Amino acid sequence: MLKKTQGVGPIRKVVLAKDDHEGLGISITGGKEHGVPILISEIHPTQPADRCGGLHVGDAILAVNSINLRDAKHKEAVTILSQQRGQIEFEVVYVAPEVDSDDENVEYEDDSGHRYRLYLDELEESSTAAPSNNASSLQALEKMTLSNGAENGDTGLSSVTTSEETPSKPPESDGSS
Repeated sequence: MLKKTQGVGPIRKVVLAKDDHEGLGISITGGKEHGVPILISEIHPTQPADRCGGLHVGDAILAVNSINLRDAKHKEAVTILSQQRGQIEFEVVYVAPEVDSDDENVEYEDDSGHRYRLYLDELEESSTAAPSNNASSLQALEKMTLSNGAENGDTGLSSVTTSEETPSKPPESDGSS
């Protein structure tokens, strides 16, 4: 049973259909080396993920076609996701904290005992905490990002799509969850 904490929804199964010439139409971020699950950071309009209607920015991808991505590194997840064809079953859970939440840390545990902790406000706060030090904080953050990315050969943000890059919009809420 999923133990719910603030901003975490139930585990959902979502089926996406895509043609061989198409990408999935999502961008992902995260991975084991970043200490967070594989998260959907963008849904590209008119692409398969957008058309299926069941995937949303902020969803953690726990598995795809029964391949467990809970402990996947970023690059592994990109490879696995890009290899999927036809009818693709995603196991996802929404993990972004609610906007009015003053909890900085969101943690959830899935039914197999995996725990995820997200620190979504940390970067925001560190850049605003010391206004006199913004430039050096930003440089340190850039260096950290560059050195982390260099060792893994990626920047921690990948696009799994063959479409041209288009700005994404937040998922439209139809009142159901």
